[in-house]
Amino acid sequence: MRIARFNTGTILSSWSYLAVASALRSLGHEVFEGVIPTNDFGAVMHTLTPHQYRRVLASMPTLEQLRSCDIILVSGPDFVMAWLHQLYGIAEWRKLGACKVAFYLESSGREDYQTPYAACAEWFDVHFYPDPGDAERFGGHYLVPFVDIEMFTPCDSHSSGDCDEPCRVRHMQQKIYDAAFLGTLYTKRVELLKRLLPLMPEVEFRAGGVAVRDLSGERHREWAQLVVSNLRQIKVHVGLPSVNSRMLVARPFETMACGTFLLTYKTDDDLLRDGEHCRIYDPEKPGELAEMIRYYLANEGEREAIARAGLEETRRHYSSTQRMAEVLEIVCPGSNPLPVWSETLGQMQHSA
Repeated sequence: MRIARFNTGTILSSWSYLAVASALRSLGHEVFEGVIPTNDFGAVMHTLTPHQYRRVLASMPTLEQLRSCDIILVSGPDFVMAWLHQLYGIAEWRKLGACKVAFYLESSGREDYQTPYAACAEWFDVHFYPDPGDAERFGGHYLVPFVDIEMFTPCDSHSSGDCDEPCRVRHMQQKIYDAAFLGTLYTKRVELLKRLLPLMPEVEFRAGGVAVRDLSGERHREWAQLVVSNLRQIKVHVGLPSVNSRMLVARPFETMACGTFLLTYKTDDDLLRDGEHCRIYDPEKPGELAEMIRYYLANEGEREAIARAGLEETRRHYSSTQRMAEVLEIVCPGSNPLPVWSETLGQMQHSA
């Protein structure tokens, strides 16, 4: 099939959404990409110089190419719609025969932003939500989280994740940070850290994010490689609560894909089994979280057994290639050679 894929030029929350095009190509589909320009702060740009606009226009799929597509897939439609209107106009957009698919990036429960779902409805035929409650509430499909398992791996030597014993020993030796969080430190997360850190003064806790840019903007692959390198060096990664608190964001899956032990918070999607793939904590009980961090730092064997199970679970059920195959099976039944997950109001069951 021919598929057009639009997304913003910022990394947003995860490399995984930027890896969608490569996942679709790996399934044998032809992909046209349109990258919406963003500024140094990751915000979509709406005012450009004539030269900048011509350069953006030259990089976008043409209307003729869109007319030849079977599917048009847009990640972050609320951020992209204004540009779609500028480039093609809603009248021409509606005439396109392709199935128009929206991948929402946020939950309606996000505390500091409201997605304009009503405005998006007239632009798209099929809607995928990262929050299972939203899929039921708005009448769409639940988009289970996914990760680029070719990029996020425990090491560079074994991209399959199936490392031998000497390799696993090397994994342990590279874990130089006891406890850490990798991501954006907005107010909600800072407030939890202020409550948590005084309870475990003996633990060196690192927190922060990574950014890789040059004059051309964000360097996506280098950003992802730096995230991978950091995640591999952490013994206990503490997933701090997101502003999308009802759903798991991508970082926990990226953490597990790197073979790193994960402490995360409970969400409505309820995808991970506590004590098997990770450990789940209550953000309202920082004392208990501090004790969990101490316990798993002191019990390496138990920690690494859970990390290994999390790695295997992630590779088995959360790859970007598998997720895109499932999406295509929903949008165009019969187009997908991989097993799919059946869906009933936000509850996913693995097919055989």
